[in-house]
Amino acid sequence: MKNKFVYISVLLFLFFTAQVNANPINKINFIGLNSAPESSLLEILPFKIGQDFSPYVSDKIIESLFQTGFFSNISILKNENSLDIKVTENPIVKFFDITLDTGSGLSKWLKNEKIYLTPEALNEYINENNLSVGSVYTKRKLTGFISLLENKYAESGYYNVEIIENINLDTQNRIAIDLVITQGERATIDSFEISGNDKFTSKELLNLFKIGEPDMALINYFTNKDDFSDSALRSGIESITSTYFDSGYLDFQVVNIDS
Repeated sequence: MKNKFVYISVLLFLFFTAQVNANPINKINFIGLNSAPESSLLEILPFKIGQDFSPYVSDKIIESLFQTGFFSNISILKNENSLDIKVTENPIVKFFDITLDTGSGLSKWLKNEKIYLTPEALNEYINENNLSVGSVYTKRKLTGFISLLENKYAESGYYNVEIIENINLDTQNRIAIDLVITQGERATIDSFEISGNDKFTSKELLNLFKIGEPDMALINYFTNKDDFSDSALRSGIESITSTYFDSGYLDFQVVNIDS
């Protein structure tokens, strides 16, 4: 009898709890919105006015809002028949400036050092990574963008590139980004040798590369043949591989690369 009473009590508790949580919502309030459009947010919510609210629904609402990338924090409070969704917006990009430094004066001229990534190319990368003026800013976006630039420079032999970021947030939650890029000196080739080859001479194989040991000083100033890059090295190795394959050496492989 006692067990039956406990069972009925539990059922009644669950019933009334469900009834309390299942009150239909007749109003949704966003608190903290400044830039994000409320009408668009209401459209993407997996919950509509008139539906019953539950902790599960709360989790789905928060998940859907975080996926927009607009917010850094979201909380939900149920007040009788209304929902208060409190948000903290991510900043909006106010401007994004990049200063390029390749050295100065005579030193730059003597080294024949050119700007590797032009302002036009950098602006294209900014747009592709959704960091242009008016875009929503997140630290993850900027970190990923800087890593992308570092990889681009490294692929072309600029292993000591330095990128300094300066970020300022104003009172209107707008962020100003200023990057200073010092690309440094490009890695150069002192010697370039191939060993283990029998079918083709080293000279024939080295001629398949666009890079190599420096030409005579004056000529090399214009050709920059000794400028190293990963992409040029890979391209040359692919040319060697194709040359051997085309000659019937299907088991050819490059077994080691020392740099």
